[in-house]
Amino acid sequence: MKKIAFWLGTLGLLFIGAAIAQQGGQGIQITTPTGSEQVTVIGVSPQFEWVNIAQLRNATGYQTVATGTTVTSAPTYLVDNLIAIGAITTWNVTLPNPAIDGEIFSVVNGTGSAFTTNTTVTAATTPQNQTLANSFSSQTLAANGGSAEFTYVASTATWYRVR
Repeated sequence: MKKIAFWLGTLGLLFIGAAIAQQGGQGIQITTPTGSEQVTVIGVSPQFEWVNIAQLRNATGYQTVATGTTVTSAPTYLVDNLIAIGAITTWNVTLPNPAIDGEIFSVVNGTGSAFTTNTTVTAATTPQNQTLANSFSSQTLAANGGSAEFTYVASTATWYRVR
C-alpha cells in the first residue's frame, strides 16, 4: 500500500511539474500547506481530477477531539485519524461519508487513561448507505494510543475493522 501511495505521490508531483512548466515556470508557492489544498491532475481518458496535497505527500488528515461528557464526532473524508486528546465519558463516532474505496480510518485514544466501554462507532447511511461489518458498540480503547482501524470497501459499501 505504501508503494502505491509513493508512486501516486511521485506521479502527482510529475503532473504538477508539467503544469507549472506549461505556464512558463510560474506557479503558486504554498509555504505552510495544511494538506487540504487541491491541485488538478490529468486523470484517465484524459479528464482532470482534483487531488489533495496530503495525498501527494503521503500524509494523513487528522482531527483532535477535546474533553467531553458525551461527544459526537462525524468527520469528513479528509480525516483519517480521529484523536481524543482529553477524557471523554461517552464517545459516538460516525465513519466518514462519502467514503473512498480503500479509505482507512482510525479512532484513537491519545490520553493517558483507558476509555472503558464508552466508544461506539457506526457507519453513515446517507448518501452511500454504508454498513459496518461487525458491531463496534460500547468498546474499550486502551490508554496512550489504543485504537480501532477500519477500511472501506466500495463494492460492498462496508467498513471492515482491520485492527
